[in-house]
Amino acid sequence: MSRNPELEAVLQAKFDLDTCSRDQRDLCLKHFHELLDRAIERGTVPGLTRQHLEEFLRDAYREFRRAKRLEERARLSRIR
Repeated sequence: MSRNPELEAVLQAKFDLDTCSRDQRDLCLKHFHELLDRAIERGTVPGLTRQHLEEFLRDAYREFRRAKRLEERARLSRIR
């Protein structure tokens, strides 16, 4: 599915945060928050917060995560 590059970056940052090691967590969280803040600044919805934006993107993130898992399974099956 083709998406906006900015949206893709936010979804990828969330995925990285969810799958990173503990020692990378702070860096991944910082990057994710920076992308959310940038999207909020560029947006036109007054009073939008990181939490609101995350809730709004929940379904898109689920689909993104599902696609990543399918992609990983396909990659692993090609190795065998």
